[in-house]
Amino acid sequence: MSREAFHQLLQRYLDGNCTSEEKKIVEQWYGLLDKNDLPEVPEESFNEIEQRLWDKVKPESEFVERRAEKKVVRSMWIRISVAAAVVLVTLVAGLLTRYQNEEPEFLAENALSNLGEKINHTDHRIAVLLEDGSRVVLKPKASISYPRHFSARKREVILKGEAFFDVSKNPGRPFLVFNDDVIIRVVGTSFTVKPGRGFRKTEVLVSSGKVIVTEKPTRKSFARLFNLEDKVELTPNQKATFDPSDGHLEVGLVDDPVPLISPENGSRQSVSFIFNESPISSVLDELEKVYGVKIVTRNDAMKHCTFTGDLSGQDLYSKLEFICQSIKASYEIKGVTIYIEGKGCN
Repeated sequence: MSREAFHQLLQRYLDGNCTSEEKKIVEQWYGLLDKNDLPEVPEESFNEIEQRLWDKVKPESEFVERRAEKKVVRSMWIRISVAAAVVLVTLVAGLLTRYQNEEPEFLAENALSNLGEKINHTDHRIAVLLEDGSRVVLKPKASISYPRHFSARKREVILKGEAFFDVSKNPGRPFLVFNDDVIIRVVGTSFTVKPGRGFRKTEVLVSSGKVIVTEKPTRKSFARLFNLEDKVELTPNQKATFDPSDGHLEVGLVDDPVPLISPENGSRQSVSFIFNESPISSVLDELEKVYGVKIVTRNDAMKHCTFTGDLSGQDLYSKLEFICQSIKASYEIKGVTIYIEGKGCN
């Protein structure tokens, strides 16, 4: 078995294109990964794991090929699978343990007397104030579990249902929110978590600051091991959506973007949106600055257009509709970018 054939086998498995026999061999390796006495190893890239795995498999492969070049193909695969499994288990067991079993540390570290829980049994929103000054607003039927005293390294909570978080800033102690599908990591910010149920999608919507969202690790697939860093970083007026049907996170704009919070006074920016024969580029620049979104014109001729009007009191998308109508253009949203398209002006 050549190195190229070995690489192609792993790649076919990850792509879902291997035969049933090849799949069985690879999954025999994976089936050994649940042993509890395996040592942890440092995180390594897939290429390094594959190289070290091949260094172990190659001599065994050559031995088998010399003994059975023409007839004992099945025996070769058995020997290779056993040799490869030993190295593969050693290299990746630590990674699986670290990422697939990621749960709040306070569940294991704290006595029951230090655990707190709040469930909203009412028909209206209720606020929960945590030890660090962070504020959580629970919707009806939502609940939050937390340690009454956070650790010195990080702050962790478990959320069931929908809630709004206003997290106190502390760069040295990141704040983590765990729900059924995702893990949200922040330092100091405000955001909303909308849970998915069944085939509904989980959403994380950011109001201020910066949020990192990762899919909650599971033990569903060997292929998931090589996609550990699947994460998205969100800024205000952006949202992450986790789709349980394909296990992916998508980033987009929230349904109703609002002006950013001013760092000077901590309140929403209040800007006059009155324009008089203003270049369209200046109008769009103002929207970008106020809402923290990226707006791109697809036709250079649009720089000759001007806009006159009062857009005060309208939401972002209404403003864009008004502008586009005035210059005979249209807009579309792709990801976190707004594109303006039109013939432009003379």
